[in-house]
Amino acid sequence: MPEALSTLLNRRRAGIEQRRESFMSVYLVQPNDQGWPKLRKKLTFDDFHHTVGSELIEATHNLGVMCIASKEELLGETGRSMNELCGTFKSHTEAAPVALYVISRVVPTLRSVNWM
Repeated sequence: MPEALSTLLNRRRAGIEQRRESFMSVYLVQPNDQGWPKLRKKLTFDDFHHTVGSELIEATHNLGVMCIASKEELLGETGRSMNELCGTFKSHTEAAPVALYVISRVVPTLRSVNWM
């Protein structure tokens, strides 16, 4: 296993939260020059779309992700994290948070080590 992927799995866990609906923060993780995962929280949907690609984003919708947008748009957040992206899904959909984790954290890491 590439060190970048091993480091990612040890350092960048994801949490599922519940408000009006279940959601998970969408952070983009890419290894830095030393191979350590660099977390990007300040991310627009356009940045995310450009990095991940429409095919993978559409695939998450097929797996139960209802919407990916800012916390302000989806949850009415007004605090300092209001511009962070999140994905919403029905609480009984187990594949949705896994899909979000994979496209935002694992796929960019695999691309950086030329496994994808």
